[in-house]
Amino acid sequence: MRGLQQLSFRPYFARFLTTSEKARGLAVLQTRRLGAMTDAEAGAFEPDDVAEIGQFLGTLLTLQGREGITSEETQAAVARVKKWQRNVSLAFAQETMERCIVGLGAGGGYDPIYSRDRITKEFLPLL
Repeated sequence: MRGLQQLSFRPYFARFLTTSEKARGLAVLQTRRLGAMTDAEAGAFEPDDVAEIGQFLGTLLTLQGREGITSEETQAAVARVKKWQRNVSLAFAQETMERCIVGLGAGGGYDPIYSRDRITKEFLPLL
């Protein structure tokens, strides 16, 4: 997981996610990976790693949306994210987990950062 997460901090990663056919489905893939993770696997991550995983999924959901993610995959990923949110002591990791919950559509509210129009108009021209 760490390799892709490190790439997400590069400035052109956002452009790649939104313009390349090869990038399609990364949000779906990452959501599936989180949902399939066992408690033992999830417990092996340090709090900083959990925060990076959350940032990565949040970036993917912001730029690619939830298209292709089934309700079962969403439920499994949200369950994992909520466990991390409860069990990780790092406040930043807890905040990123909340963004993932909202990005997956399970937060009960709408976060304007996930507006595809906003991303397209405000941020992509900067890259």
